[in-house]
Amino acid sequence: MTKQPLHLSVLNRGSIQFPRYLIGNDHRWFWTGFDWTDTESNAQLFTDWNEVASEVQKLLLQNRIAEPSSIRSFVAPIKLRLVGGDHCSVADLSAWAFSAARLLMDHPADSVGPGSNSLVISSIEWDQLSEVRQ
Repeated sequence: MTKQPLHLSVLNRGSIQFPRYLIGNDHRWFWTGFDWTDTESNAQLFTDWNEVASEVQKLLLQNRIAEPSSIRSFVAPIKLRLVGGDHCSVADLSAWAFSAARLLMDHPADSVGPGSNSLVISSIEWDQLSEVRQ
């Protein structure tokens, strides 16, 4: 039996002032932190975007289709241009970007990877941010 890919969504249930997130799947079930439930009020509530994103990655990896020996890594540059902010350090920019940036994959629309048996997990390594001279 072929394992079906897991399609997950991060659902915003809070406000800008009080962000709250849930994890849902394509069967309209919600993640409790241990299992799936059809009752939204039983879902695990996240207050931090990075925590919910890490949990989504863990769930996707637990459900992975490929063998661990077939995992490959790729790097794509992300360019940040800081206009003004002459007194901002690289650490300041890194901390801001970690909090402000989102890298999203639209799994329900585009699947979880480029092939039927593939899964793409994305992350931005903000601790490796460095300034380039022009």
